[in-house]
Amino acid sequence: DQNGLIIEAKRVLKPGGKIIIYEFNKSKFSAKLISIFESIIFRKVFFRSKQEISEMLTNNKFRIINEKSRNFWFILVAENIK
Repeated sequence: DQNGLIIEAKRVLKPGGKIIIYEFNKSKFSAKLISIFESIIFRKVFFRSKQEISEMLTNNKFRIINEKSRNFWFILVAENIK
């Protein structure tokens, strides 16, 4: 539950604390291959778009302070703004 993870991070982080999220870009073919491989091993895999994760973070009162994207992955760094 990715939203649950963000809620828990909000609970345990001090104001100004940071969360770093590394995720595969679900629209890229290589990420789809990784998803298939992981679903075979772990059975249940969820990749979300950068937009979806950004919205989950901002809805839980995090501020995106840095982001980086490459071909099939992205990183978001967000700060707890309690």
